[in-house]
Amino acid sequence: MMAVADLGGTPLGSTPETSVPCVLCVNPLREVNMPEFRVIVLVLSLVMFVGAVACGPMEPPVAPVPEEACAAMCERFVELDCLEGKDTPGGKSCMVRCRETESSGFSTMHPHCVPQAQSCEEARRLTAEGCQ
Repeated sequence: MMAVADLGGTPLGSTPETSVPCVLCVNPLREVNMPEFRVIVLVLSLVMFVGAVACGPMEPPVAPVPEEACAAMCERFVELDCLEGKDTPGGKSCMVRCRETESSGFSTMHPHCVPQAQSCEEARRLTAEGCQ
């Protein structure tokens, strides 16, 4: 019977002189063709670099909201006596949270929608879903 593949390993407890070809043994220190390996690493590095450069800087998908909209939203939260109108335990006011969220460019509280809310529940829904 012929071995399917000799992976260059040596069975435990034997020496290279007495061993038989081992299909299940793997020699982690087998020789690697270094010039070929270096070319592969170089090509992969170049592909990753070109891909990163071609994408360019990430642009925020959401346009910033005017500060007046944040002020109107926070004022409405306070009028309705909503938790969102109060400072956080860390001391951040509604205005600070709104400004931070809106200036991130990646998320919005839809502050222009909240002033029309008639309840805290509606205001929360509007901050999550926007005007409809």
